[in-house]
Amino acid sequence: MPPKTKLILFVIPPMLLLALPVAAQTPTPPTPTPQLAVLSGKIVNRSPGGKVPEKIDLMLHAWDQNAGEKLMLDGQSNSDGTFEFKNVPVETGLLYGVMAMYNGISYISQPVLADGQPLNNFEVPIYDTTTDASGVQIDQRYVMFLYTSAGLQVTEVYFVSNRGDRTVQDAVQLADGQRATLQFPLPAEAINLAYDPATKDQFVRTPDGFAFTGPLPAGEQPGRIILRYTLPYRSGMSYTVQAPYPTLAVNFLVESDSGLNITGTDLTSGGTQKIDETRSANLLKHGPLSAGEETSITLAGQPKVSDIDQPGSLTPAQNPLWTPQMFLGLAGLVLAIGLGVFGWWWFHRPEPALAIAEESTESNDADPLVSIANLGETNAHDLQDEELGDTPHDASAQSTTAVPQTSTRSIDRAE
Repeated sequence: MPPKTKLILFVIPPMLLLALPVAAQTPTPPTPTPQLAVLSGKIVNRSPGGKVPEKIDLMLHAWDQNAGEKLMLDGQSNSDGTFEFKNVPVETGLLYGVMAMYNGISYISQPVLADGQPLNNFEVPIYDTTTDASGVQIDQRYVMFLYTSAGLQVTEVYFVSNRGDRTVQDAVQLADGQRATLQFPLPAEAINLAYDPATKDQFVRTPDGFAFTGPLPAGEQPGRIILRYTLPYRSGMSYTVQAPYPTLAVNFLVESDSGLNITGTDLTSGGTQKIDETRSANLLKHGPLSAGEETSITLAGQPKVSDIDQPGSLTPAQNPLWTPQMFLGLAGLVLAIGLGVFGWWWFHRPEPALAIAEESTESNDADPLVSIANLGETNAHDLQDEELGDTPHDASAQSTTAVPQTSTRSIDRAE
């Protein structure tokens, strides 16, 4: 996939998540005839004292209601930060957005729906960079447990925001001397850690967890990090959540009627969340945690193997359905729940969002969890397991993980 196209999978879906499902609920009208128009706007440096360079590389994008790429046009800003794209075929019903490259990081305007009105007010925010991560916080953290024949499957989704006024990058020095932006803990027994292979170079395994090495743009709009791993299950086991950054809320989910029960202090019921016509998940909420604070829950019961984990299936690393599709379903569920809280606010914020997105190249429309994932992850990539060996937190995994080469926000840095 060309690098300029692949960026869309990481940057655009968060801003389209609210708009696209709504658009999909209405009948598809006949394709209108595009009208040539001038699209214009300006670049604004929102960091205090920040300046806009005389020339910045730009790219105009357009997407349909299924997040399909419909248009890409290269451009460049003027010396005063303004820009124009002339003779653009504008089609009613498409979303248009402008990306700008600044200091090796790409930023995007809020996408605008073409509805017959002039598209002449695009604003692309850019930020200077900093190594100060004091403004980083986790707005929501979702942890979903699913019992499978391989053990306890854990899917986590972090909604992370940067409340500072500069893009955070290289804020952490890891044990091996490498720089990273964010660092997260994992349970000591976690194996089969998985994330998107297209962004795999932006993650490194650490002795105590993993680290993200891409930039985190400023702005209240949360980005998301999604991961999955497996734990051995024992009834009465303890699961501890550590807050690497100030965390506003932690949410635990378990499939209803699975036989798996969660108990803990300071938990409140969030009710039952519908997965599909036949499945649901119980939601338990925990309040804020300070950086470094932790809370523990107890997992107990004699759970039955989820029907997602089909009898006679291959091992998790071998079964293409078990590996990407189940993960997508669970991630899609927590994303759908999260969007109930963040959706409107998220879409209407002009700041870009960091996003680690997944996609399946295999169709499995019969799986209702995958259908949910499609609502939350319009564009994505196949997920693959990072084999970590038989020993949890296998230190050798670090030596085989590529050093990050790109940013999720880069237009053309070899992505």
